[in-house]
Amino acid sequence: MIDVVFLLLIYFVCTASFQPLEQALRTPLAVPTGGVSAQPVEVEIDDFEPIVVRAQANDAGQVSWLIGEAACANLAQVQATLAALFEIHSELPIILDIDGQVPLGDVVGLYDACWLAGYRKIQFATSVPVQPEAAVP
Repeated sequence: MIDVVFLLLIYFVCTASFQPLEQALRTPLAVPTGGVSAQPVEVEIDDFEPIVVRAQANDAGQVSWLIGEAACANLAQVQATLAALFEIHSELPIILDIDGQVPLGDVVGLYDACWLAGYRKIQFATSVPVQPEAAVP
């Protein structure tokens, strides 16, 4: 009986999938270095700033989209605006600054809109609390 239990245990351990779901989106996190602002991990373009797309949800659950300072009504308009920006300069990175109240379906829709517009350098903005440096004795 113990042999059967061990065989079942080995079978389930060998067939289990331990791949995290976060690896499904092919993008790194844009970790800020000095504050809470969003900065790309690696930027080769010095003359242009990255495109920052913000998504914020209000109390009623409606999501508002901002590309830079321009407001967009829906994801279709976001994709059309990003496609127009892609025609101007295709090497710019995109930083997605997503509010914590935005539904996951809208986040994935925004990522897909960026991907369909042609962008491949898509990063998510994070806010990392800045810790004070330790005092040297």
